[in-house]
Amino acid sequence: MTRDVQNPVLRGFMPDASVVRIGDHFLLANSSFEWMPAIPLHRSDNLVEWEPAGSFPAEFVDLRGVADSCGIWAPSLSTDGDRVWLVFSTVYTNDGGEKDIRTAISRSSDDGATWERPTRVPSTGFDPALFHEGGRVWLLNMKWDAAPERPSFAGITLQELDAATLAPRDVPRVILSTGTLIEGPGLEFRDGWYWLSVAEGGTGWEHGITMFRSRSIDGPYQRDPIGSYLTTREAPEHWAQKAGHGEIVTLDDGERVLVHLGSRVLRRGDDRHGVLGRETFAENVELTDDGWPRLASGTTLPAERFTVPGSLPAPHGRAAEPEGWGDGSTPAWPWSTLRRPADRSWADLDSRPGWLRLRGGDSLHSRFEQSLVARRVRELPTTLAVTLDAAPTDIAHAAALVVWYDTSTYAALLVTIDESGARHVVLRSRDDGERPIDLASAALQPGDVTLRATLDEDGVRFAYAAGAGHITPIGDAIDLARFTDDYRGRLRFTGPMIGVTAIDTVDGAWTADIGDVVFTETPHD
Repeated sequence: MTRDVQNPVLRGFMPDASVVRIGDHFLLANSSFEWMPAIPLHRSDNLVEWEPAGSFPAEFVDLRGVADSCGIWAPSLSTDGDRVWLVFSTVYTNDGGEKDIRTAISRSSDDGATWERPTRVPSTGFDPALFHEGGRVWLLNMKWDAAPERPSFAGITLQELDAATLAPRDVPRVILSTGTLIEGPGLEFRDGWYWLSVAEGGTGWEHGITMFRSRSIDGPYQRDPIGSYLTTREAPEHWAQKAGHGEIVTLDDGERVLVHLGSRVLRRGDDRHGVLGRETFAENVELTDDGWPRLASGTTLPAERFTVPGSLPAPHGRAAEPEGWGDGSTPAWPWSTLRRPADRSWADLDSRPGWLRLRGGDSLHSRFEQSLVARRVRELPTTLAVTLDAAPTDIAHAAALVVWYDTSTYAALLVTIDESGARHVVLRSRDDGERPIDLASAALQPGDVTLRATLDEDGVRFAYAAGAGHITPIGDAIDLARFTDDYRGRLRFTGPMIGVTAIDTVDGAWTADIGDVVFTETPHD
């Protein structure tokens, strides 16, 4: 059986991977930003086939009101040998130079199955990490400077915490400042050196990972002589872009694997668009005679294929995902919800078996209580089709199939009524914060409606069918580039999602039922 597998190993919007080894398996966390479950966790025994391993408890995270592309940034896992530690930042605002950030630490004594209530710790910025040595623990952070006349990325800080209470034992001090955008620190002690890894160049096209080292934990740190050992900034033609922000895990036989983010791109002439968000890649890593990490490929570029180390089990095929919404009382992974966790008060699978009953929530522009259930777009083409049983009684009622980036950018096929009370289907689109526009509409008779959305390189297309009627396209294709991080030069951090929503801005009482879920995608390998 071949031990080579295709990158990325976690597809779609799964950025900022942090990995820790626990016994004979690995635990991985990703950024979730404004989406629930907050901090999705995956488990693997070979760094390739990742199975859902729950998430950080929803009751410990409040994402209501966070701005688009804010929320949970770059959670980091570590272990002190007895417990798994998780440190993460919640970013509430990202307006100009100002960022409101809270950093917290939680610990688990059962390999991430349960977590203690998080403790807030001092924060100098986002992307925190922890370093453990001899029963002591240090908090690393990037330093954010909001002053308009100074560079925002002000270096990497280090601060010791009490290992039991998490109270500060000293003040944060800058241990590395380069004058460039450095973030995402990670620290390892090896061969008499402290090795400090940082993400460098920002999280867009200039992204990369650079290593520094020092004989003292406080520095001074010297830079890797080749600069970033992982980056695509000098190779805009490479099949994967934005490579950076990752961690190296060391196996028992000394082999090393780098887990990092990258993005497959759609090219249109000189334009590049990360149409599937930032994804999780794995790379084989070797050390130079002087201890610096290097990709086994001999380049700085992400490899198309990852070779599973011989000490790990061979891949045996991807695990099947649950059908429909899952078999619980509320939708389960790979479904996610926006800014609030799924619960039966608004996303109910018990009232009508096989159907999701959505209680109408806020409008599509709200940052508080939308009733939106969606999943990541991981491949092209991707199609989602659902049957909708919805009878709006007010113009403020609507149920929809939605292709989503954020509150500024979406396309939705809505079932609603007009001022005369006539039910119709409407294709509505919002483009980068502009006023939403209705692109097409059609009258509907009473009864169930089939809604379908397809995403491929040619765009996003919608169709519908009333009752047992034929599926009918509605509207023209919408540019897929809208649903990317880099649309119109903006820097956004999530990825395209596809799902369903219900809206009731009158009293939040109206409901719609969604069933017959058919989700298809073309596997990348």
